[in-house]
Amino acid sequence: MPVLLDKRFSNGGAHQLSLMFTTGIVTKFVESVGGMMTYEYSLTDLFGVELSGGYFSGQESDIMAQVRTKLAEEPAFSDLYQLQWQASADLVLVPIYGKVSFASTFDPSFDVYALLGGGVAGVRRQNGAGETKAFVSKTTPVFNFGLGFRLYFFETEGGQSLALRLEVRDFVFPEPDPSESGLTYDLHAQAGFQFAFGGAR
Repeated sequence: MPVLLDKRFSNGGAHQLSLMFTTGIVTKFVESVGGMMTYEYSLTDLFGVELSGGYFSGQESDIMAQVRTKLAEEPAFSDLYQLQWQASADLVLVPIYGKVSFASTFDPSFDVYALLGGGVAGVRRQNGAGETKAFVSKTTPVFNFGLGFRLYFFETEGGQSLALRLEVRDFVFPEPDPSESGLTYDLHAQAGFQFAFGGAR
């Protein structure tokens, strides 16, 4: 109980801006890298709301390139749509927080969070290869959920802080092709920095 009462700061009322690099983890058919920007407002220490947007540069994997060289027709595979951009609104839950003690004068705070939300995304699918390569682009609903860790290595009494943010987030969207059914799961690892201001300390 004394440790909980001696919490170093409160996130309630804080505004948090993040910039993160993101890369796909499961790359069987499609590979992607990109960037994400987020704005989060912490309603309380436990709950927050977040707006996020990202751009992704995607392409088919080497496996798909080999498949296309061996097939005379378009492969009848699902999960070939590449995530190009997304915009979503998320609910953030922060159930765990604490401090890391490296030395008597340096004890950075950290928290672990989970998020869940949805929005819209732009996706595209490659048709053909080489000189006949073309893309079909579509807009689709997207849902996302993830887990993250933030290490606050700079904090001020005025409510400003700088944190390292690490996150795993899964983007889920329905197969845009009417002839296909099911969901595409695009799992990403993300890392970057977060700047926070406002709120109570």
